[in-house]
Amino acid sequence: MINDLPKRITSHAALYADDFCFWECGSDITLWNQLCQRSLTKVWKWCEDCGFKLSSTKSAAVLFTRKHNPEPISLRLQDGTRLPLKNEYKYLGLTFQRNGSYSTHRKKLVAKCRARFNVIRMLKGTSSGAGKRPLLTVYRSLVRSVIKYGMEVNFFASPSLLKPLQKIQNDALRLCTGALVSTLVICLHHACNEMPLNIKHKFLFLKFNAHLLSFSDHPALSLTEDCWQERFPDSPGFCSLNMFTKTEADHSVFASAPVRIPNIPPCSIQKLVIDLTLLQFVRQAASAFVAPVFSSHLHKIYDQFVKIYTDGSKPLNEPVAVYT
Repeated sequence: MINDLPKRITSHAALYADDFCFWECGSDITLWNQLCQRSLTKVWKWCEDCGFKLSSTKSAAVLFTRKHNPEPISLRLQDGTRLPLKNEYKYLGLTFQRNGSYSTHRKKLVAKCRARFNVIRMLKGTSSGAGKRPLLTVYRSLVRSVIKYGMEVNFFASPSLLKPLQKIQNDALRLCTGALVSTLVICLHHACNEMPLNIKHKFLFLKFNAHLLSFSDHPALSLTEDCWQERFPDSPGFCSLNMFTKTEADHSVFASAPVRIPNIPPCSIQKLVIDLTLLQFVRQAASAFVAPVFSSHLHKIYDQFVKIYTDGSKPLNEPVAVYT
């Protein structure tokens, strides 16, 4: 039944289960107010026809603008109740702010993730604590899933605003692996098979774009199309999903390196030959005797090979003997 509601109004609308919102955008705030009031009246009429009642305590209006002193707006329900005008509102788990910064949402996100760390600490702190693998499973279920949800709001944020979220991931990986504080972050990501958040967000964006293009009737397919905001952006840092995928899809950091196929078939590659002849001298003779025997053995048998030691390198265009 509620699926008919977006068709009753002319404003842009979004519906998820029983959570419904509509909006208008433009430069004339007075015109916005009139259009939103018209849509709000139609929503009230639809609720009356279907036996529902709008709740003024659960509904609110937010004016998204960068202006410090914008023109006041006023939206009223049909019973005369004025719809409250708020600076932020929580919708589908995301806290939207009037200036579009999402700083409140990030603070709540950090606090929520920190509270869930206690589960990992409890599982690891016991005498027979869990190992790395189950702890990573708990982290990905309780912490990473929270960071991943609504990742779109963090993609356009500055790197300084993402540092608290990245620190949460680093602390969680150290807790799961038992690594020291001095352990390099890149080593933690490699050991736990986790991407840094800035790369993870880009990966999810490209993956989401590929998902949209695979469905011709997807409701969010318009995000992959050109729009007039891309031609006339209201800020220098404006970047849409369509603009990002156009610039990053071809030379993405997630594209795997090209695989080099060797000219020699693997079946014809000779096996490594390990010479253990000198072990008998090392076990029986003194160290002063081993050095001349070692040099004599190398000169007699491997003089025609290129000598490569484990702390150096050499072009592989000649016969090679590797010494450790």
